[in-house]
Parts: sequence; structure tokens; C-alpha cells
Amino acid sequence: MNLGQLLLRQGVLDEDQLAHAMAEHKRTGLMLSKILVRLGMVGEETLTNILGSQMQSSTKMRIGEMLLAQGYINQEQLDKALETQKTSGKRLGRTLVDLGYMPEERLIEILSRQFEVPYVKLDNFNIDPNAYNYLPEDMCKQYKVVPLFVQKGEDDRNQVRSILTIAMTDPT
Repeated sequence: MNLGQLLLRQGVLDEDQLAHAMAEHKRTGLMLSKILVRLGMVGEETLTNILGSQMQSSTKMRIGEMLLAQGYINQEQLDKALETQKTSGKRLGRTLVDLGYMPEERLIEILSRQFEVPYVKLDNFNIDPNAYNYLPEDMCKQYKVVPLFVQKGEDDRNQVRSILTIAMTDPT
């Protein structure tokens, strides 16, 4: 289901609004999602929530199909990326970023929603230095993870457990 149909079904847009936004999309070539926000037909937060719930309900959908359906890329870009992927052997998301069709941060946000893994920017995150005691440095480098913090708690048998929370660059 494409973005316009999804917003119609959710009652966020009516047929006239969608027709107006689609005309603007054809005229400018901008992504439908950007046009809808710019025209004030839908807020960014509402759009993000609707797209996120759609992605969660379609986790079996391939990433290319999801990005296409939700207006992040067009069919021509998907076809070119799939063609490039055949020769490069890279994952489709990485190929789309490498071709300049989408920013890496957007891809990471989308993948985090698809795999139901929270997206966290580490720029201002307060990392617990003790968390590094739970994973060897070579393992962190190998799997590209950063230990963030450790939570202590009890399980159902009243045994103390430590839960290590990590950040990763690629949730796939």
C-alpha cells in the first residue's frame, strides 16, 4: 500500500487533499511525504507514527518495497539500486545510501522501526563506563557495538541478574 492510500485509509487525508498533493508531487518531483508536511496536510510526527506502524505490520515486506511504498524512494531508484546491488554484493539499504538516494540516518531510523530496536543518537548519551567491563573490546569492534549501561534486577527466582544494553550500527 502506498503512502497516499495509507493516509486515506487512516482518515488523515481526503480524496481532494491527496489529489492536490499528488499534483504537486508530479509538478515538483519532491517526495509525497515532504509535500504533505509542507502543505500542512499532515504533521511530521503524525506521518512518522503512521509510517512506523505500517512498517511494524509489514516486517516481512522487503526493505525496498517498504521504502518505495512509503515514498522514500521511487521505482527508478529502486531498480537502479537492485541492479547495482547485484554487482556490488552489498545490502540494498547500503546501496541506496551509497547511490545518494537516501541519507544513512534515515535508513537507520527505518531499520530500527522494522526490527523494533530503539534508535538512539549517542552524541549526548551518558554512557556508563562500567558497561565496558561486560564485553571484550575485540568483540565490540567485531560486531560494531557499544555497551551503554547495565541494569541490575531479579528474575522470577529472586536471583540477581545483570542486563547489558548495547548500541549497534546495524540492527539486521
